[in-house]
Amino acid sequence: MVRVLVGGLTRLFGEDIVNVLRTFGYRHDRTRGDHVIPKYTHPQTGEKRTVTVPLHDRVRVGSLQSIAEQAGRTTSTSGAGG
Repeated sequence: MVRVLVGGLTRLFGEDIVNVLRTFGYRHDRTRGDHVIPKYTHPQTGEKRTVTVPLHDRVRVGSLQSIAEQAGRTTSTSGAGG
């Protein structure tokens, strides 16, 4: 899913993120421009989550963090600058 480029750099594509979300039960709800909006409904609680994923060739770290929060990330990780 993550594509490794020459020199060890990685590139994460929007469609890769959508595919990962699919494995967690997210289903395509709609597409708006170059963004896909999948939805998830928890089978026991009925809680609904909507995530906006840009279909860009390279999804930036801040966008990836936002997607994780929208998807319900429950653990925090510390990275550079944060």
